[in-house]
This record gives sequence, structure tokens and C-alpha cells, in this order.
Amino acid sequence: LHVSATAQDKVYDGTATATVSLSDDRLSGDALTTGYSTAAFSDQNAGTAKTVSVSGISLSGADAGNYTFDSTASATASIAPLPITVSAADNSKTYDGTTSAAASPTITTGALQGSDTAAFSELYDTRDMGNGKTLTPSGSVSDGNGGNNYTVTYAADNNGIILPATLTVTATAANKPYDGTTAASVTLSDNRISGDVLTDSYVSADFADKNAGTGKNVSVSGISISGPDAGNYVLGNTVASASADISPVSLTITAQDASTTYGQTVTFAGSEFTTSGLLGADTVASVTLISTGAGAGAGAGTYPIIASSATGIGLGNY
Repeated sequence: LHVSATAQDKVYDGTATATVSLSDDRLSGDALTTGYSTAAFSDQNAGTAKTVSVSGISLSGADAGNYTFDSTASATASIAPLPITVSAADNSKTYDGTTSAAASPTITTGALQGSDTAAFSELYDTRDMGNGKTLTPSGSVSDGNGGNNYTVTYAADNNGIILPATLTVTATAANKPYDGTTAASVTLSDNRISGDVLTDSYVSADFADKNAGTGKNVSVSGISISGPDAGNYVLGNTVASASADISPVSLTITAQDASTTYGQTVTFAGSEFTTSGLLGADTVASVTLISTGAGAGAGAGTYPIIASSATGIGLGNY
């Protein structure tokens, strides 16, 4: 008896198990039943015209004793890749300058077979802040056959959200010499994502007062941002503070010439001086002038006159 096998095609299931049907060349009318113990593909992987080995062929029935037969047979059949669908998951994140998403895609149609594993991830379509952003999954399957045991369909998700990041602006103030005003000069810096193009600006920067001193508070107001990447941020502060020094500047007071007659008391009026270097509304109201060597009883002659002290407004800045 010649027993032959016909194998059925199947979809990849992670095993080499095959299903076959047997036929034979029995004499017409004989009562026989053929069976088999195992039928297996050469391996579990997807492919066409794969060899199927059949073993443990047996014969039973009323006329079985009239035949001899082989206990093995072979056939061919195909293992088709298993279709699976991988769908992106909703994801929400704060802007970080990348298209990465933390959510993991899931298999929504089909399933991995046996010990097969997969690594899937998803990406935003752009890195910029916004709602309704497209999330596209991708990845690979580890099945011992280069992933060819599956046909993978990737399904995008359109519910991605990237929230704006908070931008914190800080100020550094420059020292200056006293100029009679509270105006300050500052430079701004921030915590932007590396590589982003932003410009930080401010409306005003002022010392607490105009006077000379060290470690003086500087208040910055009207902070704003602009530039191509400004839309990815929400401004965390519109004011900032810093500290800097206002250093004293030089003031020159020059005494005027004066004269008197021998034997008379030398007196000086408060207006007998000139100044150079006063700023803003600062004034010198009076100056103490003394003539060295021209004390009581001094003889006729010429003596130096110096300005020894002064009173006025803002003189502590000099």
C-alpha cells in the first residue's frame, strides 16, 4: 500500500505542527483506515513550499492485513506570516525639544506567538508644542526569523499633546559709576532647551536708588521672549532682580583767590569756589575755605587757600 500525504497551509503559530490528510492506492472496495502519529514542518518559520514530514503512519480496518506499507511520508505546504496590528497610544508630555514619546504602542490585532518578543515605540510628528499631534509607532519583532513570521501594520494615533515648557528668566546686573540716575544695565539668561532660538528682552532695569553703594538691588521689569521657538514656552516670570555696585566718582572743588589788608580778619564767602564733576541735581551749597599760614598777626604776603570740607546735596556719591 502506497500512503501519500497532503499537508494544509497554515498561519504562523510559533510551532512546527502540521495537519495532513492521507490517501492511498487501496483496492477498490477494501475497508481500511489510515492514521499517523506526527506531522511537522521542517521548522516553525513562515515560508512557502516547506517540507512536512509525516511519521507513525498506521493501518487499521477489516482488510488491513492484506497490505504492507511505509510508516513515513512527506508533503509540502506553506506557513503564512501572522498579521498583527500595532497601535500608538495617547501621549501627553511637556515640551522637551524632541519628538520622543513615553507611551508604549500595543498590539491591538493578533498576538505574538510562543516565546517571540517585540520592542515597539512611538514618536510625535514634530517636536513643537500643540494638541492633536500625530503619534506614529514603529519597532521590531524578535522571532528567530528576522521578524518575517509576522506582517505588522502600524496604526497612528492623533491625540498626542505637547504642553509648553515653563521658561524662567534670570538677570545679571552690571556695576556702574555714579551717574545721578537709577538706570541699570542687565543681561538676561534662561533655562531654554539647548539649541532653541529665543531672545529675552526687558522694558526697564533700575537700582533701588541712585546713590553709590555695594550690593544694591536692581529690579528688572517687562520681561518678554521672542524668536522661532518662543511658542514652545510659557514665560514663568515677567520681573527679576539682581544686585550690582554703584561706585563713587570724582568731584573737584577749587578755591577762588581772595585778599585782605594787613591787620584785618581774613573771611571767605561760601561762593568763593568752583566745582567740576557734579552730576544730575547734586549741588555744593557751601565750602569751608581756610588759608594756611594766614593766621592772626600774619604779615603781608601770599598764602595758599584750600577747600577743607563741603556741604550740599548728593555729596556722598563723590
